[in-house]
Amino acid sequence: MISHVRRIAPRRWPELVMLAAAWGCAPAPDPYTEPVPLTPDQAWVASTCDAGSPADTTGWKRYRIGDITILVAPQYRVSEAQPYTLSFRSGSGGFLLRLHRNARYDFDDANRARRFQNWCRASYGGFPTEVLAWRDLGYFSLVARWEATWGGQDVGKWLFASMGASKVEEARLIRDMLHTIAVAKP
Repeated sequence: MISHVRRIAPRRWPELVMLAAAWGCAPAPDPYTEPVPLTPDQAWVASTCDAGSPADTTGWKRYRIGDITILVAPQYRVSEAQPYTLSFRSGSGGFLLRLHRNARYDFDDANRARRFQNWCRASYGGFPTEVLAWRDLGYFSLVARWEATWGGQDVGKWLFASMGASKVEEARLIRDMLHTIAVAKP
């Protein structure tokens, strides 16, 4: 094998030199190029970690799970079929909140490589939050988890949220609702 390489290499040497010279002369990317504007779908994914925009919560109803409350827009129907789980649905989207010691693993189940996604540590409702958002197959999705640092009966538990929506406006509204999470007043 080595003898074969020694026989071939001298004949290919001029080609390799030309290739290396051409590669070295390739133009560098222009640092002054205008960035490509994001589509509304891409902007929603990219803004996952931004502070929540102050939404008008007039008429929103407050729901409680453990020692946490959340404000929810009136067009959402609630289901409390499972203990320590709240599920909300509307016409084109919905979300679920789950409070449990093992809820942190729900986030891990959803955390896998996707083409257009954004993962970060953010602040939702004033609490440190791990967030993952993506858009795939025409659907906006977000999962988030909070360690129950607010204390009370929730010590040692995790709050998990999962949302999905087919329209960007609905996805924005649900994310605004997740930013309203607060500690319940006694």
